[in-house]
Amino acid sequence: MLHTRPTIGELAEKLDMTQQGASKAVAELERLGYAERLPDPHDARIRRVTLTSRGQEAVTAARHARAAQEEHLRQRFGTTALDAARTLLAELLDDLGGTAAVQRREVRPPR
Repeated sequence: MLHTRPTIGELAEKLDMTQQGASKAVAELERLGYAERLPDPHDARIRRVTLTSRGQEAVTAARHARAAQEEHLRQRFGTTALDAARTLLAELLDDLGGTAAVQRREVRPPR
């Protein structure tokens, strides 16, 4: 939802869940003020999901938290060790065939 405004169906497919499940999740995000459904500019019958300013702020906060965690790890373990760990994990991911899915942001949580 950061760069596109998907329909519930598109979101459900991307998240590998039912449309009913995606609709319920979006309804909760709407209730909390993080997302909203807007009419498609080309077809008013289609509703698209987008982040509200509160949702965008949450993404920004998460990015800042991730950067702070990265800095903490660098302070704790050092740049060389952290870079070596990142390289090793990337190579393991590649060996296991998961690199393309990560690059497409299609990694699903374990079941």
